[in-house]
Amino acid sequence: MLEYIKSIDWASYRLPGTESPDILLLMEGLLSDDFDVADLSAVNLSAELDEALITSVNDLPFVVVPILIKALNSGATRHKSILIGILTELTNHTDNKHGFRPKEKYARLRIEICKGSEIYRSILSETTNVFLTHNLTYILDVCAKK
Repeated sequence: MLEYIKSIDWASYRLPGTESPDILLLMEGLLSDDFDVADLSAVNLSAELDEALITSVNDLPFVVVPILIKALNSGATRHKSILIGILTELTNHTDNKHGFRPKEKYARLRIEICKGSEIYRSILSETTNVFLTHNLTYILDVCAKK
């Protein structure tokens, strides 16, 4: 997993004209065994993903989502709840309850997120964690609305 992450040109996904963090370090941090490192990386990555979605400056979310799904499936992280938290936040963007978001972009993002539905169901069937149950159920419900 780390080899693949390191092969991506993350510099091209940094936000122009800002002190945008090093995306590679954030992605590596997400897979850290240290919960605090993974959590801080998730907070910073989430901010970058939100900004990329709002400004449409790059396709960072469409690169990151498949990696998050692969990490959940491969067991590359001990902190599945952190990755699921990011996916839940991104799913919330696609729900488009207020109708002001560009439909095409968010429909594309929903498709990417929903590609992990089988993995989400598998994790859901194995967990007793209320946080995971809530977030996974929400993601799966949004995916079912296709």
